[in-house]
Amino acid sequence: MERGVRLLLYILAGALVIGGVVLFLHPDYRGTVRAWASGDITAGPIWESNRAYYPETGWEEGGDEH
Repeated sequence: MERGVRLLLYILAGALVIGGVVLFLHPDYRGTVRAWASGDITAGPIWESNRAYYPETGWEEGGDEH
């Protein structure tokens, strides 16, 4: 049982490290983190690319998407 828990912790730690590397290396993810930190997630580059990729959602400019 303890071996399984230890393995799960290693997997989670590895995922955290890989996620940090991706955030560090990919400019769109860095921009999205900056937008999230500033409080306006809709200003992030990933949000904008998703808006362009999924036009059928009908999100309006400046509207409340929640």
